[in-house]
Amino acid sequence: MSNLLAFESVARNQSLSRAASELGITKSALTHSIALLEHRLKLRLVYRYSPLVILTPVGHSYFAASQAFARRLRDDHYLKSSTATTQIRVSSSRGLARLWLGPRMNGFHAAHPRIELIVSAVDRLESVLGDGVDIGLRYGGPSLPDMMSIPMWEDRLVVVGNPQLARKARFMTMAEVISTLPLVQHPSMEWTTWASGLIPASLKARPRINTVDLQFGLECAAHGVGLAIVPRRLAQAHLQSGRVELITSHSIPAKPYHAVVSEEQSRREPMRLFLDWIQRQVASDSAAMAD
Repeated sequence: MSNLLAFESVARNQSLSRAASELGITKSALTHSIALLEHRLKLRLVYRYSPLVILTPVGHSYFAASQAFARRLRDDHYLKSSTATTQIRVSSSRGLARLWLGPRMNGFHAAHPRIELIVSAVDRLESVLGDGVDIGLRYGGPSLPDMMSIPMWEDRLVVVGNPQLARKARFMTMAEVISTLPLVQHPSMEWTTWASGLIPASLKARPRINTVDLQFGLECAAHGVGLAIVPRRLAQAHLQSGRVELITSHSIPAKPYHAVVSEEQSRREPMRLFLDWIQRQVASDSAAMAD
């Protein structure tokens, strides 16, 4: 069993050093454990260990099976022992991870100290049936076959700027704002789409900065680099602190936020606790925003 867990950790981390740190053993002990596993199975699982761990085709198939086993083992210990821990591996879009999930992590660990969240912040939707991911938290995106899509919240896209730039914009028409003030644009939140009906159809926005990083765009707005279109909920902390202000009450619907998880994963007790916690956080946010 320990040999299988050693292989699972090395394959998931794609690094001997990270796996050794996670398991609390030496790198030589790890490679020895995997060699014993390969000898027992009469299969070669790992093609090479450095600079990155590369699995053989058989190793990839065995990795999927070993992940499921390791997850069930951790969950079983978690349920039967008051001191055992388990893990949930979360893939989240970067803006959601940095602006919403990250600031709330202390609250989750206080409520569920024996559940470790391992978060990867990427905009690419990794396979929730592989890649070491248990659940995905996404902004929009297509539905996936054989997966559950659990709504988190719906949002509105608003325009924000630092206090000086926002106050200047309030005394201008939207056409003047778009044609004369510096703009920051995310490819999923385009200015001409947001301002449709408020500006001449012939007017095209020419952003000073284009970025796929929502937090970067929001920080640019807070530092006076330009006005940015952002989801209202993710910008709430910046708005409450006064770092940014709305330039207008106009808003348009944003893509919905949702959790993507397999039916099998959704039945795990740790996953159920994580999803319940998310819903409580969303309800608390909604109440605060309504005040």
